[in-house]
Amino acid sequence: MPREVTSPDSWSIRKLISALEAGERNDTSALHVIKIPQFQRNIMWGQKKQESLIDSIHRGFPIGALMLYQKSSIQEVKEYQLVDGLQRAFSIWQYKREPLMFFGLNRVGAELNALIESINKATNGNYTILELNPVMEIWKKRNKNDSPV
Repeated sequence: MPREVTSPDSWSIRKLISALEAGERNDTSALHVIKIPQFQRNIMWGQKKQESLIDSIHRGFPIGALMLYQKSSIQEVKEYQLVDGLQRAFSIWQYKREPLMFFGLNRVGAELNALIESINKATNGNYTILELNPVMEIWKKRNKNDSPV
């Protein structure tokens, strides 16, 4: 039996998220689909660990490789199973789905951070990024000439 060939490939964060979302939707029309096999353990990383990973990405630090097994051989659709890197892949995906969960990493001014915290308290965390966007735009206009913190 011939030995299977492995080869590294660099993916953008956007491509990774797109493939994970396609796997969640069972989207057979997507170019790349990543499915989470049943042998993977549960999500173990808490918010602090996830924040550290996202911070490392923002700073341009290496975060290690994910290991994918290409399950399908059809050229149009490439289906992969995530063999290693579930915690990192999930953290990245979580950041895309709930960016406000990682808001403290954005290094915004103290005034905006306090405003976000007050909105969070007033709504018991029941706001979306779309609802918050006008508030952030007003703050940016007011503080346009201020230097970043």
